[in-house]
Parts: sequence; C-alpha cells; structure tokens
Amino acid sequence: MSHRVIERPMYMSELEAFRDDRGHVKVLTGVRRCGKSTLLAQFVEKLRAEGVPDREMLVMNLESSDFDGIADHSDLNAFLRDKVPKKGRFYLFLDEIQRVKDWERAVNALMVDSEADIYVTGSNAHLLSTDLTTYLTGRYVEVKMLPLSFREYMELRGNGRGPGDVFREYFECGGFPGIDPAMGERAVSAMLDDLYSSIVFRDMVSRGKVRKTEELGKMVTYLMLNIGNPIESTTMARELHMNQRTVERYLTVAQGACIFYRADRYDLRSTALSPTPKYYVVDPGLRNNAVGMASKDRGRVLENIVYLELRRRGYETIVGKWGSKEVDFVTEKNGRRAYWQVCLGYYDDDTETRELTPLRAIKDSNPKTVILMDYSGDTVTRDGIRELGVTEFLLGRGPADESGRASKAFRNARVMASGSSQRSDRWSDPPHPLPGGTRSQGPATPLFKPSAEAPSSGGMPHIRTGGVEPPLRFELRACCLQGSRTTGLCKGGLAPADCRRP
Repeated sequence: MSHRVIERPMYMSELEAFRDDRGHVKVLTGVRRCGKSTLLAQFVEKLRAEGVPDREMLVMNLESSDFDGIADHSDLNAFLRDKVPKKGRFYLFLDEIQRVKDWERAVNALMVDSEADIYVTGSNAHLLSTDLTTYLTGRYVEVKMLPLSFREYMELRGNGRGPGDVFREYFECGGFPGIDPAMGERAVSAMLDDLYSSIVFRDMVSRGKVRKTEELGKMVTYLMLNIGNPIESTTMARELHMNQRTVERYLTVAQGACIFYRADRYDLRSTALSPTPKYYVVDPGLRNNAVGMASKDRGRVLENIVYLELRRRGYETIVGKWGSKEVDFVTEKNGRRAYWQVCLGYYDDDTETRELTPLRAIKDSNPKTVILMDYSGDTVTRDGIRELGVTEFLLGRGPADESGRASKAFRNARVMASGSSQRSDRWSDPPHPLPGGTRSQGPATPLFKPSAEAPSSGGMPHIRTGGVEPPLRFELRACCLQGSRTTGLCKGGLAPADCRRP
C-alpha cells in the first residue's frame, strides 16, 4: 500500500493567492477524504520551508485527543486566548473544525480581536451551514476541492504505465487519494463502503436532521443509478414512493455534502430552464462500488468523469438543448463559451451522426469538441469540430488555453472551413474520402485493447463490474480508407497495423 502524497498545485495556488489576507478566512470544502487535511499540512510545510517559525503558527486537528476538552466556541476561545497574539503575523490552522459547536462564532471573534491569518477545514455539510454565512458573510473565501483528477492519479498511481491502462483503473476505482487499487479488490471495496456510509449516514443524516435513513439511502442509490439522466423530483418521488418535498430536501442535503453536483439544462435558443436537471456523483469509484457498473452504464460514467474535470478547470457547466437534440455540456469561463459531446466511440456511422449533429446545428464560432473513450488522438472534422481522446483531454488538452485563446487545431480548422489556402499540420486531404465524407484523421490508436493484448493492470480490482468492453474503434491509415471502420480491416483484408501499402 502506497502512503505517498503528491502536490496539488491548483489548490495550493488558491491558498497562496489569499495568503496573509487577514480579512478573509480560508475555508477548504469538499467531500470527505478528498485531501483537504493533506493540503493544509502541505501548506504548513511550505510556510516552514520559507522561514516562518513555529512560534508564528498553530495547527490544531480537532479530531485529536489533545483537544477533547474543546466542545464549543467558548472552549475554543478560552484555549486560544493566550496562544494567538493580538498583533503581528500569525497563522492559525483549524482542521476538522466541525467538531466544535458554533465554531463560526469563535472564528469571528478571532478576526475581530487579532491579526491572525485563519484557515479551516472540515466536513463540507457542516462548513456550508447557514451559520457560516450568518457570522462570516463577505469575510471568507472558499477553496472547493475534489478527489484526484486523472492527471494527479497518473502521478500518484501510474508507476510508469501508459494512460490507457491507468485510465481503466481510474474509471472503475475513482480518484479518492486513500484508495489504492494495489491493496486488492476486497480492501478497496471495504474502504469505499466505509466512505459511502460516512458521507451518507453521518454527514447527510446529521446535517439534514434525517430520521428516515432508509429513504435517504434509496434516494442516493437512485441518483447513482441515474447519473447523467434527466431527473424530475415528481417522477423520482413517485418511483421511490416518497413525498416530493422530502425528495427535494434530500437533494439539497446531498449537494451540501458534495456527494452530488447538479447540472441544469437550458434551451440554447430561448435560454429557457428545463425542469429536469442532471446529477453527477463526486467520484466514479464511489458510485461503481455502491451500485455496480453494467455495460450500459459506461457512457454515463465517462460523462460523469468529464463533468468533474470541467468543474476542476473552473468552467461554469450546464447541459444544453437545441430543439430535440442535446449537447452534453456547455461551458463558460472568462466570458468564453465551448460545447462538448462525450461518447464511448463511433461504432458505426449512425453513432457518429448522432454525436456530431447537435454540434453542427449550433452555428456560432465557439469551440466544439467530442471526447471519445476508445480513441487516443486529436483530430478535427472538416467543419471544425474537434475529436479528442479522453486521456488526451484529461491530461490537459482542451478547446482553449487558460487565457481563452483557441488552440491551433481549432484556429486552423476554422480557416479550412472558410476555404482559405492555409492548412493545419494535422489536416490532410486523403487520396480517398473517409466513410461518410466528413473527417480526416491523424495518427491514433485504440485506447481499449482486446483482453488478450491488454497490459497488466498492476493488480487493479474490478469492483462489481458487469458487462463487456465496448467494441473497438480502429483507426484506418490513408492506404486503408476504403476499408471498414467497424471491423478495422483495410480493403486488402488486413488490420491497419499489418497493412504495408505505401
């Protein structure tokens, strides 16, 4: 079992941005065990490395027996009275602060009576209480944390393996930092079971004052089975034999505990809000362990992973509708919009048409991307739609960089679509048109390999997974363009890897 930790620079930079801002409490929020306490400890070590002496810092983990005598805000105030100076630089770290009743009042008093730079973490369901906004309105900044991204998971668990192999593991086991597939299937399942119980039957029950825990469990299971599906509270209440107001209250509690995120659906032509939002779970491994993963679930689990990554990157994310067609995600950041479709793969021309049609119906010039799981390339259609393998996307590629400038592939694709003589280095006219006549492709390889060729997963547990791997999408070379994209054979009957035609 690995106890190694990694840097998480995105979150660390957020803490750094507000360092020494004594007018704001830094509140680290997120689902249980996503790495909040570890990030806080790394920040403390960073301060020490920069020369901040221990006498100017106080770190308190309120779960430690050292602080058993601190039950409420009065106890905390009394403990800190002689330890936090009234004047001068001082850093105060309060980990698992939810253990202290009315802790917000103590923190508010510290902001009034001292110049301390204060950082707190704790169970998200408690940190985002109405009490927090009452006592600290306008005086706190929130650093929202998620479990490991795929890029972070590769760094922690990759062990020299390729992205495709590691992604299969991430897809099934998720990205909680403490979940190490090398521990074996039984240990991983037990840890995920414990985490699920802690979130649902401790955080949600206590914060939401839930008495009918069986009903709550049924609702959470329903949402996990229906990630990525439109959810209507009336339908949900009827199918679960529950009161609609109860269902709506539980949905609010679930979002407060950061186990689910809501994505509203809008009509892109009229901006009308649909009454049926979608919900995505905080981690695929938590979901797969709780309800299993049938073959039919794979596309929605992939969609869930992409949604979480878009949130990590700071995009405002909704689901778009264009008439009867749906765009999986519409994102905005710094005033710039992008459109995203998520798909297991183009297994036939009908699938390709279904995925591309909603994007083609939108006539604006904003970036449009299809993310595919069984593909590890980066290509652009003749009408400027980018097709990107999921690992390419998760490891950093996207329609625009952080400044909002469209990528070179998109800029060149738009030039080509407008009829200019300029052309991208990834854009080439094949000697024969592709099936459907829509796309030219660069070098690519299937992400998922047949089981006989699949590399070892390094002891990856297959947690309650049903179904089979999706069909493979074979990428045809220029000499094979008259072959079958479904079977992957060129017109000479050879697989692309075996074809030697010039």
